Amino acid sequence: MNLIKHLSKSGYDLIDGPIRNHQPLQLWLKQGANRPELYFDHISQVFKGPYDLTVDEDPTLNVEATHQVEHDFALGLAVLKELMQAIGGTPFDISTGIQTGQKISIKYKNAYTASVTIGQLTSYLSESSIEGVSENFMHHLNSNQVLLITGVVFAKQLVMDVSTDRDIDVGWVAKLQAAKDPKLSFSLENKRQLKMTTNGTKEFPVAIKASRLDFDQRKFKGMRLVTDNRNFF
Repeated sequence: MNLIKHLSKSGYDLIDGPIRNHQPLQLWLKQGANRPELYFDHISQVFKGPYDLTVDEDPTLNVEATHQVEHDFALGLAVLKELMQAIGGTPFDISTGIQTGQKISIKYKNAYTASVTIGQLTSYLSESSIEGVSENFMHHLNSNQVLLITGVVFAKQLVMDVSTDRDIDVGWVAKLQAAKDPKLSFSLENKRQLKMTTNGTKEFPVAIKASRLDFDQRKFKGMRLVTDNRNFF
């Protein structure tokens, strides 16, 4: 099942960049065609509300091993490199053993979704005061350039299948296995498919749900979902 379509139905955008520091209730700046940049680690640094917001696990969105993203070989190599960098994996050059291929499939295991309800956020922002911010921030806020992360899909394990157009050198795979990388294991599914699996000990963000904040002269007007059909992150 296509993971991107599965996430989009619930308003989530699959992260395809190297940055993996996303958390619920962060504020990000989105200007024009630029990628969002982290602005504040927590909404409470800017909006002083009457109560603390609660982040809960959302059982309505399940990401399972049957959901995957498929890339052609060249793009898949680039994505694979960024993913390994993002989750702290040991970098290695796959081209030493595989120069050409058909596709690279990526799956996530041991995933869960942490989110904050829109009702809770709407109430909080309606009753909050804005304190200790710069004129620049107020300009961005009143220009609807501030995004609020309302949900994050986290996973602990990454599974990558590399499908080639010729037999993979068994000796090369044996060398990878002998290196005993503590964060990554290798196995041959068949003569033309290499599986790489992370050890599943480090949690990392997979997808983001975010809304654009609508303010006018410091007054909260509403929120608009932006990650259901846009590739922002």
